[in-house]
Amino acid sequence: MKTIIKALLLLGAGLAYTMPAVSAQGEKADLNQFKACAQIENDSKRLTCFDEAAAVFDFAKAKENLKEAATLKAEAAKLREENKQRRLAEEARIEAEKQREADLAALALEEFGQRGATEGDFKEFKSTVVATKKPQFGGVYIKLDNGHIWQNIDKTSAGSLPPGSAVTIKETNFGGFFMIVESSGKSVRIKRVN
Repeated sequence: MKTIIKALLLLGAGLAYTMPAVSAQGEKADLNQFKACAQIENDSKRLTCFDEAAAVFDFAKAKENLKEAATLKAEAAKLREENKQRRLAEEARIEAEKQREADLAALALEEFGQRGATEGDFKEFKSTVVATKKPQFGGVYIKLDNGHIWQNIDKTSAGSLPPGSAVTIKETNFGGFFMIVESSGKSVRIKRVN
């Protein structure tokens, strides 16, 4: 009988050593207890350890935590994508602005030094279109044969302006300018850009 009691005590001590710790306050098992069970070599003791850990493990809370982690991960991915799109849009805007400045510089350089290229003291003059360019943002640039470069700032289009189109530039009483396309009679507000 003493031998059986000793064996039971030893078995109980061994199980207590291998079982997940559950406090007197009834704390739930955590994942570390499952990890500890996995280290037990004896199959029956390992199974018992897992059974005991599972009995007190809060699976509902773990599922809730996993769901919350998945939500946070999705939100972080969404924020990363939004930041990437904002960065790309800003890079595109900067590139478009650089291209606009390069286009203006190239247009101005073609006629640099020729008569009228930098003159601007006038009330009205007639000219012909040499070239037009539609930038990514803003109205069409219109290069005239006197070297002036103007930009359409009207919401309406001046229509077709092939090279050689005759136009009249008029200053308004308020300091702005209009361009009148002689072939169509259309009038649009413009501004000088060189």
